Amino acid sequence: MRRLLWLWGLVLFLLFTGLGVGTFHLWQHQALQHHLEAHERIVTQASVIFSREIGHIEQMMRFLKTDQEQLDPRHYPNLKAWQRDVSEHFQRFSLISPHISQLRWLSVTGQEQVRSNITQGQVVPVTEAQLQDKSSRDYVREGMQTPYGQIYISPIDLNIERGEFVVPYEATLRAVTKLRSSTGKPMGLMVLNYNLNRLLQRFKQLSVAPYSLEMMNTQGQWLIANDPRDAWQHMFGDYLGSFPNRYPNAWRRLKDNEQVLQAVYLDNSGPAIIQPTSFDESQLNRPSSERYYFLARLQPSIWQQESVQRAWTVAVISVLSYGLALLLIYYLGRFWQQRRRYIQRIEQDKTRLEEMYQSLAQANANLVTLQDELVEQNRMSALGMLVAGVGHELNTPLGGIRMSLSTMAHIIKQLAKDNPTQAGLLKDTLEIADQNLTRGIDTVAQFKRITEQRMHQDKVSFDVHDMVQDMLTPLKQVFKHYPSVVVQNQIAPGQQWTSTPGVLSQVLQNLVMNAMEHAFKPGQSGVITLTASIEDEYVIEVADNGQGIPNELVATIWDPFVTTGRSHKHTGLGLYMVHQWVHNLLGGDVAVVTSEQGTRFTISVPIPQSESAY
Repeated sequence: MRRLLWLWGLVLFLLFTGLGVGTFHLWQHQALQHHLEAHERIVTQASVIFSREIGHIEQMMRFLKTDQEQLDPRHYPNLKAWQRDVSEHFQRFSLISPHISQLRWLSVTGQEQVRSNITQGQVVPVTEAQLQDKSSRDYVREGMQTPYGQIYISPIDLNIERGEFVVPYEATLRAVTKLRSSTGKPMGLMVLNYNLNRLLQRFKQLSVAPYSLEMMNTQGQWLIANDPRDAWQHMFGDYLGSFPNRYPNAWRRLKDNEQVLQAVYLDNSGPAIIQPTSFDESQLNRPSSERYYFLARLQPSIWQQESVQRAWTVAVISVLSYGLALLLIYYLGRFWQQRRRYIQRIEQDKTRLEEMYQSLAQANANLVTLQDELVEQNRMSALGMLVAGVGHELNTPLGGIRMSLSTMAHIIKQLAKDNPTQAGLLKDTLEIADQNLTRGIDTVAQFKRITEQRMHQDKVSFDVHDMVQDMLTPLKQVFKHYPSVVVQNQIAPGQQWTSTPGVLSQVLQNLVMNAMEHAFKPGQSGVITLTASIEDEYVIEVADNGQGIPNELVATIWDPFVTTGRSHKHTGLGLYMVHQWVHNLLGGDVAVVTSEQGTRFTISVPIPQSESAY
C-alpha cells in the first residue's frame, strides 16, 4: 500500500509539473497576444501618419513644379531678374507649410541657380556667391535619372551645410523633380528640403507606457530609438548599435519577408511588432527603393517582471494543488483498504452467480437452436405445400395445352396439302408455343423438386450438379441486379451424394447471395465458382475473387447480427444460419479462407456409413 502511495505521488508530481508548465506557457502566450495587439495599433497609426505626410509632400512638389515651369529663364532680360522672380515665388510657396526648410532650383549640371533658406517662417534668399555645386549629391543624381513628371523622394537623413551637421539636428527629406519649358527643353531640377523634426516628434508621442515606438531606415539604423543616444549614430560612423547588430535573427526574419507586418521576439527584451513602410512605387510612381520600419515593443524590464510574476503565481498554485491532491490520495487509500474487504466478499458471490448464469445461458442457447430448427421446418413445410399446390394446379392446364398443341399439329399436317404457306407459318408458331410450354413445365417440376428437397430433411441420394442448378435457377432474377458478377457451376454432372439436399441447397444459396452482396465493390466484375468432390467426406466449395473479408471480422462472421451492410438493411444472420444448418442439421463443418484476392467457403459433410462401406 505504501509503495502504491509513493507511485501515485510521483505520478501526481509529474502531472502537476506538466500542467504548471503548460499553464505558464498559455498565460505567456495570452499576454504576448495582448501586447502584440497594442503594438500593432501603434505601428499602424505611425505608418498611416507617415504615408499621409509623404503624400502631402508630393502634392506640394507637384504644385511647385507646375508653378516654377512658368518661369522660363529665356523670357527674362537677364539672370538677376529671373533669380529675383524665382525667389519671390519661393517666398510665397513657403507659406504653404512651416516645415519647408529649403527651396532650390538646380541647373541640369547640378549647380544651384536659386536657393532660399526658410528659418522660423523667414525666407532668406542665398546670394550668388553662396550657391553651391550639388552634382555629387545622391539626391541630385537620382533626380536626374527620374523620368519627367515623377518625383524622387530621398532617404531621411540629417541636414548638412558646408560639410557640417546643422545644429540643432534637422531630420530632412528631399523631394526632387525635373523642370521643362513649354517647348520641352530641360530647365534643371527643383529641390524641396522638408524638415521632419515635427513628424518624428509626433511619432515619439505615440509611445504610451509601457510601449515605445521606434523607427529604422532600410539598413536597420535608428532614426527614433528607445535610447535617444542610439538615434542617428550611423550618420557619425557608428554602426554597431544598429538593429541588425543587436538582433541578427529578427533582422534576418524581417528581410526574408519585408511586405507584411511581423511579430518578433527580441531575445530577452520581450515581444515586438515591425511594420515595413515604403514610398509606394505602384501608386506614386517613385523609383526609390528606400524602406522604413516602425518598431513597437514593450519595455524589457516590464516584460521580465510580468514573466517572473506569472511563473511564481503558477508555481504557488501548482504546489498547493499538489499538496491537496496528496492529501486526497492518502484518504482515498484508507478508504480503498476498507472497501477492498467488501469487494472480496462480493467477488465470491459474483462467481457463484456467474456459474448459474452460464448454466442458464447454455440452456437458453439450446432453446434458441431448437426454436430456429422448428421455424425453418415450418417455413419449408409451408413453402412446400404452397409450391406443390401451385404445381399441381398448373400441371393440369399445362397438360391440356400440350394436348391441344398436339391436335393442332395434326390439323396443320392436313392443311399443308391445300395451303402449304399458311401451314408453315402455323407450324413455326406452334413450335414456339411448344418450346415455351416445355420450359414452363420444366420450371414447375424444378420448383416442386426444390420444395420437396427442402421440405423433407431425410437423407436421399441426389445428383449434386442438378441440385446446385435447381438452386441457381430461381436466383436468375436476383442476379440481374449484379450484371458484372458471373456464377459458375463447375460441378460435374452425375456426382451422386446421399444427404439432405434441401438443407444443403439452402446453405449454398445463402453463401452465393452473401458473396454477391459483400465480395465485390459496386460495378466491380467478378466470378463466383461452385465446386464439389468426394474425399473422406463430401466437400463442396463456394469461392469468389472479390475483395475478401476484413481481418477484424473473420473471427466473428459466424456470430449473429455481424454485418458490414447495416446501411443496406442486412441483418447479419446469413452466415450465422449457414453455420447452424451445417453443424446442427448436416452434422458437418464449414471453414473460410480469405485474402485480398478473394474468399473461399468449404463445407464438409460426413458420408453415411452405408455409402462409405460401399
